[in-house]
Amino acid sequence: MGLTDQKDQFVPKELPIFTSRPHLKATRIAAGAQVSFAVTVSTQTYCWGKYKTMGDANMYPKYVGPLSLCSLFSVVLGLCRT
Repeated sequence: MGLTDQKDQFVPKELPIFTSRPHLKATRIAAGAQVSFAVTVSTQTYCWGKYKTMGDANMYPKYVGPLSLCSLFSVVLGLCRT
């Protein structure tokens, strides 16, 4: 997920969105069974995958938006919760 094709990937790969723009360089990544999150150098949060119980998965990183009044520096995923 996160790449231009839907083929299974067996090794980690850099996503173009995080390598093409310096302010979007991912500093923290959490990969779960169905969803992944990234925190950028500017503390923006992106997610991709199936993060809702119903509906389609988001195949490309999507900006989550402000999560709080503080800056987010890390994210952790479990099997069923973020």
